[in-house]
Amino acid sequence: MIVGELYPVSVPAQVVSQLLMYIFYIGFFLVLLGEWFFTSVWPSAQGLRMVQQMKGNQVVTMVLLFACNIAATKLLSTGAFEVLFNDQLVHSKLETGHAPDIGSILNKFRQFDAGGAGQVGY
Repeated sequence: MIVGELYPVSVPAQVVSQLLMYIFYIGFFLVLLGEWFFTSVWPSAQGLRMVQQMKGNQVVTMVLLFACNIAATKLLSTGAFEVLFNDQLVHSKLETGHAPDIGSILNKFRQFDAGGAGQVGY
C-alpha cells in the first residue's frame, strides 16, 4: 500500500515563497503589458523607463524572474520521502536528510519480513 502525507513547511518559508511568486507574476506582467499599463492605465514616466530597461535586458530579466519562480517552489518543498513496511518506518528522508538506496531498503524489508509469513516482492 502506498500512502502519501503532507509535510507542511514553516510559515516564514511560505511567506517568502509567496513574495517571490508575486515578484514573478508582476515581472511577467510588466514584460508583456508594462508599456501599455504605464501609458494608458497609470501614466508614469518612471514606470515606463523601468519596463523599457527590462525589455532591453530581456535575457537577464527572464533569468531573474524564473529564478524567483524556482526559489519559491523550492521553499515549499520539504523533500519528504518516508518508506513504511507493515506500518513500521523503514526509512525517513526527513530524519536522515538523504534518499535511501535500494539495497538498504531491501535489507530492511528482509529484516522486517524475517518473522512474518510470505515473501516480500523483490
